[in-house]
Amino acid sequence: MKLLAFAQQISLFLPKVKTSVWIYGENFDDFETFRKAISAFQNYFPKQHWVFTCPDLSSIASLKSRYIDDFIFLTPLSIVFSRFFQSTNPSALIILRSYKGLSEKIVFFLLKNNIPIIWLNIDRKTLLEITKLFSNNVLASKACLFVSKDSEIVEQLNNRGFSKQTILINDNFWDEISKKNQFDLLEQHLFNINQLDKTSVLIPTFRDKIGQSYFWKKIAKYFSKHRIDTLEELKQKLGYPETILCLGNGPSSEDPLLFNLKYDVLFRVNFIWQERKLFDNPDVVFVGSPKTFQKVKGCIYSISTIRKEEGMLLRRLWTEGLSPMSFFTIERLLGFCNDIEHNDKLSTGILMLMVAVALQPKRLVIAGMDLYQHSEGRYPGDLHSNNKYAPNHNVDSELEAISQILSQYDKELMIIGDILWKSLVELGINCR
Repeated sequence: MKLLAFAQQISLFLPKVKTSVWIYGENFDDFETFRKAISAFQNYFPKQHWVFTCPDLSSIASLKSRYIDDFIFLTPLSIVFSRFFQSTNPSALIILRSYKGLSEKIVFFLLKNNIPIIWLNIDRKTLLEITKLFSNNVLASKACLFVSKDSEIVEQLNNRGFSKQTILINDNFWDEISKKNQFDLLEQHLFNINQLDKTSVLIPTFRDKIGQSYFWKKIAKYFSKHRIDTLEELKQKLGYPETILCLGNGPSSEDPLLFNLKYDVLFRVNFIWQERKLFDNPDVVFVGSPKTFQKVKGCIYSISTIRKEEGMLLRRLWTEGLSPMSFFTIERLLGFCNDIEHNDKLSTGILMLMVAVALQPKRLVIAGMDLYQHSEGRYPGDLHSNNKYAPNHNVDSELEAISQILSQYDKELMIIGDILWKSLVELGINCR
């Protein structure tokens, strides 16, 4: 963990991103203080990739626990910043109050490249830093925006020539950010705010490119001896189950009703549930993250598309060697969910329901799918992780997909978790 963190600090082993928003803070406390502001920005750009950095190694683990769908790194060193810049392609930098710990060379590098910098909630100490930083440099011009709750600070910034780049906000600003006119106020100050691409995607890494190469596609079939290609074969492998329990990772995945529930087969998603050691012996695990192969053993794996199958097999070979595994690919199994239809718009939980319904058990039980709206947080016992959908997903599309899938199931359907149950009832799905 530490070795990787330091390697990434010198811009090694970084993911390549088409575009991102970079947020800098001195330590985890800064990210905690500005949690509402960060959430407001992320909600406004829901499909954007986010890069969080701080110079404090002890804060990295806490940030990774909270922002699990985002990229967390130690702040890059100025001497290798150009590599960091090329990999993460920041469209904007958001500084949480103070730039202390962030090299002046990095700040001016961004400004020279017309990357907007937003300074949040400037206090008097930060005002002195900014004054000193820009005292002999004219690069601040249009590419910086200064946000403060202190009218005197805003006035002083105006007196220093930043009159068109300052915003005075009140304590309720970030609570009311859902009102779009608030963000319009930010946009009118940022001449190139449109750089913030709302459809940001990851650029394939070298390993990804190998995974999609003609050479690997030919070799991959030799690692697919235990692949399951038909529904009948999957039913047989699972012992023709009459009751399938589909567990998402939300708090309702540990609802008391589940502990006395009888089921034949358990479906789970990824691996986060292992930490709680409950319902931790699944028959099928639906793989969204390649880490799942390392974390979960002794099950049948499910991969979404043929394209991803080729890449996932390579990743597993990379980490687990030549050990055999039993798996199926949903595109092969159902003749659906190819890259054009899927394109990461369907969450891994949705794919789990798709397969469960295709198997047509006599009874289907669904729990742990709380649409990131549960008062107890994202996961059971976890109030710190960002309780929100990952980029490319949202509650409306999720519910639409769930309702369409469940409309093809006319047997006994049981939903455990009030949030999903009420949503489905409103959509006319017959469940209990």
